[in-house]
Amino acid sequence: MSEELLQRATAWRDADPDPDTRAEIEALIERISHPDEVGSGAALADLTDRFAGSLQFGTAGLRGRKLRMPVAHAEGNYFADPDTLGMLEAEGRVVLRYVGGAPNGAARDIAGVAGGPRMNVVGLMPHPERPAQDELRRTDGLRLFEALLGA
Repeated sequence: MSEELLQRATAWRDADPDPDTRAEIEALIERISHPDEVGSGAALADLTDRFAGSLQFGTAGLRGRKLRMPVAHAEGNYFADPDTLGMLEAEGRVVLRYVGGAPNGAARDIAGVAGGPRMNVVGLMPHPERPAQDELRRTDGLRLFEALLGA
């Protein structure tokens, strides 16, 4: 395990204002500290997936979090040929993914792709404007907008 990976995950945990996400990261860190126990490999893979690379667009405060957003319909989805998908992933341009599989059949569970000369344009299929109001008891979309504005 990389010391840098552990430092990134620990720093994130220490600064995370969300107690649920903080506890989730803490549990993963604890599991990888016992490499001979069952589940430590999966925990390391999870932390690596969340913290090994650098962020490619402004998502301050969102790394490693799951955003819950309702799906309006299952008609629109992201697709591209395998070479293009590989290029987007290699360049770090896939910035959002569906967790647990894309409900709309999007290739590689892609929910958002960054582009533009400064990677400051993001196309996404989820509609974050819908879960952005306290009245609806959903604010994950608002968290996404705030992170983008703070970038």
